Amino acid sequence: MTMNLAGRFAAIARSFSDKEAICDDTDSYTYGQLLAAAEGIARNVQETTEYRRVGLLAPTSAGFVAGYFGILLADRTPVPLNFLLDAASLGFVAVDAGFDTIVASRSFEGLVAELEIKHLFIGEAPRDASRPLAPVSRGGDDEATVLYTSGSTGRPKGVILTHKNLLRNFESSCEHIDLDGDDVVLGMLPLFHSFGIMTSVLMPLLEGYGLTETSPVVAFNQPGRNCRGSVGKMLGWVDAMVVDDSGQSVNSGDEGELWVRGDCVTRGYHNRPDETAAAFASDKWFQTGDLVRIDGEGYTSAPRMFPDLPENRTAGFCQTVEGLV
Repeated sequence: MTMNLAGRFAAIARSFSDKEAICDDTDSYTYGQLLAAAEGIARNVQETTEYRRVGLLAPTSAGFVAGYFGILLADRTPVPLNFLLDAASLGFVAVDAGFDTIVASRSFEGLVAELEIKHLFIGEAPRDASRPLAPVSRGGDDEATVLYTSGSTGRPKGVILTHKNLLRNFESSCEHIDLDGDDVVLGMLPLFHSFGIMTSVLMPLLEGYGLTETSPVVAFNQPGRNCRGSVGKMLGWVDAMVVDDSGQSVNSGDEGELWVRGDCVTRGYHNRPDETAAAFASDKWFQTGDLVRIDGEGYTSAPRMFPDLPENRTAGFCQTVEGLV
């Protein structure tokens, strides 16, 4: 199957066009309705901007999902924006990421006006299927999403995640959890965050650990096989190593910094070559900056931030999402 998020979404939506896909606080939407809304946004994006990246400003809702896939169907890269930021902070992201257009919820009209940037409001794009939609050309190792870190350990950085990063993370997570078409999941995370996108848009997840830089899931507890006090076992794609201060592997069960590598690890930070280089050790090991223990059965203790984490690094976290099954 295609290594393109937009193509994967469109194929699934067409196969299950009459099945309910999302229910939010305003209405419920079938896969067909969601695809139609996304295609309408895609047409408007293609006619509005030639820039490769497009901002996305929306609450956790069906509108965010339509906007996200609409930007991808336009063969552009969505840059989800934290709606809790002020206009100045969002303006910095727009300049740093390099976009001139935002796809936004009408509820953020005032904030969008402060930015003085081109914008398209979700739900107001014409759905004229006769207007041709240029085909998607990118996938695989091409960027699919740029997610900005909070800046809690330094200035915000744009983490580049590719189609391959996100799809491999999705596929590996699916191997760890048994779901079927009758399952319903309650998504409560903000969708501008990497865990929100993966666990509420691409697939549901229960309890786990990861970082924006890892697309984001690294480990999670499988239902019925969870281990109290841990974040579960590493996904199949992950090579993991726990190291001491000198970068040497520690014994099983001993605490150290977690290093990971695999298909889901970012290729780097946008416009931050020095910080990208600093985040990786030799042989493509990404240094998470989190202290963990991995026991003999492979369960990873809940991580805590490395005490002397440099400002140019981003700490991961453990996140729990309750699903209604």
